[in-house]
Amino acid sequence: MRSYRLVIGTSVWLAMAATTIAQHGAPQHAPAPVPHGNPHTATAPTKTTTSASSASTTASGSTTTATSPTGTTTKPTTLNPIALKISSHPQLVSHLKPLMPAGMTLNQASLGFKNQGQFIAALHVSRNLGIRFADLKTAMTGIRPSTTSGASTTTSALTRTTTMSLGQAIHKLRPSANSIGAATTAEQQAQKDVSTSRTITTPTSHQ
Repeated sequence: MRSYRLVIGTSVWLAMAATTIAQHGAPQHAPAPVPHGNPHTATAPTKTTTSASSASTTASGSTTTATSPTGTTTKPTTLNPIALKISSHPQLVSHLKPLMPAGMTLNQASLGFKNQGQFIAALHVSRNLGIRFADLKTAMTGIRPSTTSGASTTTSALTRTTTMSLGQAIHKLRPSANSIGAATTAEQQAQKDVSTSRTITTPTSHQ
């Protein structure tokens, strides 16, 4: 009797197991273990490099695109002594700016003059008598600025001639003018420009 019950129980268990396999399929095999030392992934990380010339990295670690250098080098301009001296006084530069000829830099205009006073006086004569500064400069310094691109005057191409004083240049370029008087007036104006630029104004303190 007990053997009969054991056979029936075994048959029922086998029938239930067969039904489960039919419904769910065979059991899955366990996944292969990941090699020790890299528990997350077996794929090698991709390394991204950024060119230092085309990008910059901020303090937070983010990268922003920057313009790459063109490779063109600009040679710094060497100022002549007169231009260097005037440039050290911003107030004097502001006084002379309205007198400067169009298309010339301070360095180009002052090149060749004996000193600062002669150059500034020539600027005033040009304005006072309506004489082209380039012509006045050539007469006084023997340097003819060569205009190579429109109104832009360069000092790379120069021709030397005989030199004259300010009064002689005025007489040559404007014979009808009182050359001595015009030169004296311009020299006084130049002295005033220089002295004014060197005056230091002390702020008044209020009690």
